[in-house]
Amino acid sequence: MAEAGKLPILTVNTAGNNVVNGAGTGPYWVFGYGSLIWKVDFPIIESETKVGCIRGYVRRFWQGSTDHRGTPMYPGRVCTLISRADLHQFVREDAKTYPGLCLEEEFDFDGHSLSAKDDAEAQREGGVTWGKVYRIPDDKIEEVRNHLDVREKGGYETLLVDVYPSVESDTPSVRGATLYIGTTTNPHFLGPAPPHEMVYTMATAKGCSGWNKDYLFGLAASMRKMAPGVRDDHLYGLEARTRAFLNHPQCDVVKERSKVTASCAQFNGPS
Repeated sequence: MAEAGKLPILTVNTAGNNVVNGAGTGPYWVFGYGSLIWKVDFPIIESETKVGCIRGYVRRFWQGSTDHRGTPMYPGRVCTLISRADLHQFVREDAKTYPGLCLEEEFDFDGHSLSAKDDAEAQREGGVTWGKVYRIPDDKIEEVRNHLDVREKGGYETLLVDVYPSVESDTPSVRGATLYIGTTTNPHFLGPAPPHEMVYTMATAKGCSGWNKDYLFGLAASMRKMAPGVRDDHLYGLEARTRAFLNHPQCDVVKERSKVTASCAQFNGPS
């Protein structure tokens, strides 16, 4: 059982290194794929920060936020990581729940067509997620771990991963980095939803850290700056539809939240 106030360490270790229970003999690294990309409120060694990708997961706005970007009564949506097996299971289930509405298109997993044999990303097992990996000063490891355990307390657990400098690379730039993941069984997990519902949540939810839309827009802007050549249909598609909704002449999400769902529905498309 995890120590009081501490998050448990997942038994899954995709890195295959000598890290045990999150405390290894080497440097301590943290991989960010959501707000940790653009909101770094803990000590790092800036000169050693790296941009890279992890394998086996894709980023999705499927985790509920009942504190930072929403409330228990009206949760916001923030990022978590989804494995290929879990994604395909959701696709099958959603085809039954929402007949005629494709929530996850086949090309959307890696950002390219999965049938494109010459596409490097589509050839990689499980897909990739891009982000930043930070080295924590040796004398700040416990402080940072405690801080992030509180910051990411809303259903997140920790996982150890290798970080690669490129999709094609066979050699990790960092082994055994810690990331925070909201598993599909955690109590705050929301899963996929029709695009207009996701847009509506992004446009209207707000928590102690601010509007949900600002989380989305901050991540999209940071990803464009950090990795301009990387395609992320889920992130950028949700951003575009949310901006279109907010700019709609009939949209007044603050004063008349209950009346905008109908106009929002026209911004339908892959989630």
